[in-house]
Amino acid sequence: MSIVRVYDEEEVESPFDLPGMSEQLLIDVLISSEGIRAEATDIDAPTRGGTEAYFAKVRELRIGLLPFGWTYSNASNYCTTISPCRGHAIAVAAGTWGTGLVHPTPETARSMGEVTTRVVEVNQVQLSLFNSPVIARQEQPLTWLLLSHRAGDRLYAELSLPDGQTENGVVCTWRQRFVLSPSDLGPSVFRSRRDDGEPAPAIDVPVALRR
Repeated sequence: MSIVRVYDEEEVESPFDLPGMSEQLLIDVLISSEGIRAEATDIDAPTRGGTEAYFAKVRELRIGLLPFGWTYSNASNYCTTISPCRGHAIAVAAGTWGTGLVHPTPETARSMGEVTTRVVEVNQVQLSLFNSPVIARQEQPLTWLLLSHRAGDRLYAELSLPDGQTENGVVCTWRQRFVLSPSDLGPSVFRSRRDDGEPAPAIDVPVALRR
């Protein structure tokens, strides 16, 4: 695994130690979403590609992790996937240049709203508990952002723990970052079949239709 861990904080458990989590899973989720984005055309609404890519990231992340005991939440329309221990949650967001690179510090591409502000505040409180003489039980999970940024045909990504925002709500500081390997987005990466020509195996995850 070629993940680079930045801002190593010993008290923060690595999310890659959790069931089902891997660099390859996250990369597959992001590449799949770029395939969805590529289906948008000039006659579509300008936001179609980005919006449907976001939906795909959320869905594919959940499909990949639910079989390992993860759950999910859409509370306040903020979509997260929650670890079996309920100590960690993952949301997805677009990043700026610097995402997926070790030395620059990335930001979210846009203001993340009031819910993310509350998430950052919870992260700060929960992380402070680790440094107290008596470690309190976590009542709410640490929330990580699966951050991605596309530059031409190259996709950069990381799984990072937000720790601060600008006055405008852009996440700009991180307690810990796990930088993933960049991915090349040539035409071949969007194939839905394996190299042997057989359809990719289906993943059976029970999903209730929204009424």
